[in-house]
Amino acid sequence: MGLGIRLEQGRFYPVLICDTCGAPITDWHQGLAAHDLRMDEGIRPINVFHKGDCDPERAGRRSEEASGWQGLRMYLSWLLWNNGWGRKYQEPPQGRKLLIDVPEPLDLG
Repeated sequence: MGLGIRLEQGRFYPVLICDTCGAPITDWHQGLAAHDLRMDEGIRPINVFHKGDCDPERAGRRSEEASGWQGLRMYLSWLLWNNGWGRKYQEPPQGRKLLIDVPEPLDLG
């Protein structure tokens, strides 16, 4: 997955980097996480892309290892939930909710 860090005004901010164009994905509705669809068990790597022109599938070029995909909104939400990051609670009938405390960005100094 294209993890990166942006330095801005002396502070570090984590970002997701598109594996095609190298630019940050600033809107999770405009990104996708591509993964292997093969049915064997285990952990597979994820590639992240901007939807549209950056997605190799648009040109029929996404490899088998990245043949399936989920929107980043779904992927990142479930990543946090499945790893127990944040505080989970159920709110019927709306379903699962997750609350995350976000620390201040890291300073250079």
